[in-house]
Amino acid sequence: MPEESRQSVNESPTADAFVYFFKSAQQQHPTVHITVHIIQSNHNLTLTSRATGNYGIIYIYIYISIHCVVNKIMAIPPIVLGLAFVSSTATATTDDNDTINIKVKFGGNNTIGAETASQATPLVAALASSDSETKGLFRATAKAAKRGGGGTDDNEVKSSRSSKSKNGKSSKSSKNGKKQWSPTATELFFAGDPRSVGEGTTGNAVNAANTNEITLDVSAGSMYSLMVLSDGSTAAAGYIQDINEYKGHLGVVNRVEAANPLVTITDVVNLIGDAAVAPSFQKVYAGVETSPGSGLMHSVFIDVNGNVYAAGNNGNGQLCTGDTSSRDMPVQVLLPGQAVSAAVGADFTLILMATGDVYGCGSNQKGALGLGKSTTQTNSPMLVDGLKSVSSLSAGYDFAVFQTISGLFVTGANTFGQLCLDPSEYDDDIIFIPVLLLDLDIESFKAGYQSSYLLFDDGSVASCGRNDAGQLGDGSFDDSSRTVVSLSSDTRVIKLGVGPSAKSFFLIDSLKRVYAIGSNSNGQLGLGDMDDRNGPAWVNIAENISFISAGDTHSLFS
Repeated sequence: MPEESRQSVNESPTADAFVYFFKSAQQQHPTVHITVHIIQSNHNLTLTSRATGNYGIIYIYIYISIHCVVNKIMAIPPIVLGLAFVSSTATATTDDNDTINIKVKFGGNNTIGAETASQATPLVAALASSDSETKGLFRATAKAAKRGGGGTDDNEVKSSRSSKSKNGKSSKSSKNGKKQWSPTATELFFAGDPRSVGEGTTGNAVNAANTNEITLDVSAGSMYSLMVLSDGSTAAAGYIQDINEYKGHLGVVNRVEAANPLVTITDVVNLIGDAAVAPSFQKVYAGVETSPGSGLMHSVFIDVNGNVYAAGNNGNGQLCTGDTSSRDMPVQVLLPGQAVSAAVGADFTLILMATGDVYGCGSNQKGALGLGKSTTQTNSPMLVDGLKSVSSLSAGYDFAVFQTISGLFVTGANTFGQLCLDPSEYDDDIIFIPVLLLDLDIESFKAGYQSSYLLFDDGSVASCGRNDAGQLGDGSFDDSSRTVVSLSSDTRVIKLGVGPSAKSFFLIDSLKRVYAIGSNSNGQLGLGDMDDRNGPAWVNIAENISFISAGDTHSLFS
């Protein structure tokens, strides 16, 4: 792991220098989505960071609110600094306690402004955006944002120095006392089976109900939920149908065969096998049952320092521990550096490193790890050689999707057409080596249970795969290798919401309206009934929702 260094920037280059910088990177990196470079002028800005290359620039990587890390623009290790972002916000603290507010504005001509909270010192912000005209190539602009300049609108989100709950209390810093990046805490709502959030009441919640929790990150799995709470702790809740089949996916011991209420994860197992106090986690990933009703699934956690932990079923080595013993407490995974993201399938795990490399473990019998036909299972993390400079990833039940500087790659099972590949070129049911999709203008993507969703720069959405509950959103119930989600002409989608166990699918548009599609057998669409939908249906939810995670029987809105 490279040593941490401290980088100071004393002056900012001209706007021309910024534009030239982007142009020089254009050929190597054609698909940057949102990347911000902030350079303080006339005032030292010092941030702890990893190696920044030769540019003397602090690189700040931002997660947009669908929890997808932005594409890297340089072939160097990204600077992550223990990020945990929700709702397109981030807060960086300088040595003299100034706060930098990063404002992300969504729209056709995206801009990002930055300013100090206590000084009128200008900052320079540059955004690499893409549109249909440039087909994903850089369009660089440089703007100086001054204190007090400009306001927010419906498509703009501002950060605060620390996240606060309804009672006004700030979220806790890390246990080692170091200052951390602070994500925005948001109110959590759910729809569907209440047992999935630990409530033992009978009857499904067919309308979005308030959980009375303030969260920083959430993930919906098969009949259970994981949450990073506003105080920095992580908790789990969910229904266990058969205690004899429970392998520990909730990450806490002494669970019962019933609806288990929300309980804080207090203990973990470190690399040397000793029990330890749970660290502050920033990201949680709830899994999907290996088969319906089996109760066999696993969970993955990433702490604020980029360390990965896993708990639950390990029958195929999916916990990355080097063995096949299941764990009921999160156990730390040995990795060659800092992780920034992960994806969880039925019996496999994928981990995205700060370097842009991807490591996988678990079953590769259906090609979900992208390791080729010769590797059927790996109990320890194995580098996916076919992928370089990955910026984000997503997994379904038995397949995976990766965004790289070269475009979008897919691998794994293609039984229902869930890889979105042209059937005239790829008619195999399994793809063992990642294959590049030819689309150039993909803004983001999500994998569902056995379906995939592609969000394009113009706000349109394509889908592919299984459609038995109408989850492709094209007005039919027919499986498809590629179709288009039926949207009205005035609807421009900016975010997708789904999950590896979900046959439901959600959209958030530029006006912050939420739409639901697919399976609604437990009322998980939040539409007031339990009827499936094969096209977008508006969800009447009072709060401004910026992130949605869908499970098999419930959905989480934050």
